[in-house]
Amino acid sequence: MYVLRCMIPRVYGLIEIAIGIGIALYIQNIAVGLTSPKGNTAFAILAALYVIVRGYDNVYRSLRSPIAIQRWNDWFFGVRGIEKRL
Repeated sequence: MYVLRCMIPRVYGLIEIAIGIGIALYIQNIAVGLTSPKGNTAFAILAALYVIVRGYDNVYRSLRSPIAIQRWNDWFFGVRGIEKRL
């Protein structure tokens, strides 16, 4: 998910919008009592993934050391270099 966010931000943004709409509908269903345990699990998984991706993004944006940037780029993007990808 993180690589998708960095490489194709428009697609990731559209996914975020769709998930946001889904969450709004899910909350509406909670309000009227139409949820199921499977829906709760799916919601929790999506929320966890979103928080993880935001965490990766915040860590990456905070990197200052060229060595740390190079290691991050190599690990997530398969690119050796110190140029930031965002």
